[in-house]
Amino acid sequence: RELLRRMGILIAHLLKWEFQPTYQGNSWRRTIIDQRQEITDLLEDSPSLRNHFDDTEWFNKAWQRGTQQAQNETGIKTLPSQPIWTIDEILNKDFFQAA
Repeated sequence: RELLRRMGILIAHLLKWEFQPTYQGNSWRRTIIDQRQEITDLLEDSPSLRNHFDDTEWFNKAWQRGTQQAQNETGIKTLPSQPIWTIDEILNKDFFQAA
């Protein structure tokens, strides 16, 4: 559950980063960095959690959670309902860090 929760938060902030570029700031960047690190730590403590990354249903659930959170926080109702990034992209420390 912790991995799913953190992945949802990370996806939400990446969606906000992508779809609200004028609001990009240190708080969002910090959350993205922190969630990636927390996920890395979870995977180091329990490497078997990585098996979830091969489960399309699990990834879609994480995506839906992230989308819902981003919609609730931004009011944007047209966010993609299906993943537009891979898990590798989402977890890549250099992905969406350019601003």
